[in-house]
Amino acid sequence: MKVKLFIVLLLLSVIPGFSQERAERFKEVRSYLDSLVKEEGSSGRMRLFSLEEIPALLSFAEDMRVIKSPPVNPLSSYRPACCSVGVYSLWLIECIRRVKGMEATMGDLPLAPQLGSMEYPNVNYAKIQNDAAEAYRSWWDSGPIESNLSVNPLDNTGLHWY
Repeated sequence: MKVKLFIVLLLLSVIPGFSQERAERFKEVRSYLDSLVKEEGSSGRMRLFSLEEIPALLSFAEDMRVIKSPPVNPLSSYRPACCSVGVYSLWLIECIRRVKGMEATMGDLPLAPQLGSMEYPNVNYAKIQNDAAEAYRSWWDSGPIESNLSVNPLDNTGLHWY
């Protein structure tokens, strides 16, 4: 009986820690993305998050707020005029995936938060963003992340990072 009580008390003390940690990660991601929107991106720096922040980044995947002059890969000479918060959050996930899955360097990361499509010649940005968000969610939910890091979520979607 004492052992069962100990296990229950241990679980009750650990579970709030997980939710508190998840809330802190979400708050950190939201703060970063909000600052890019407010500061119009120009003074912000590209930031690499960890695998643990991917759920928080995914929660912004449909966010259509605009980041003017978003931070890019420091090796890029190209700077898009703007991008949505959702595309930027997906781009950060792609950077995390490549760094963690391929032991990539900055030169191996996509240069800028800009998605292209072979299937949408008229460039429907909302549709591209929503399709990419769906692809990244499916990738994230497809099993143990460690075994999926080498899988490109955009494979078979007609979408690609520039």
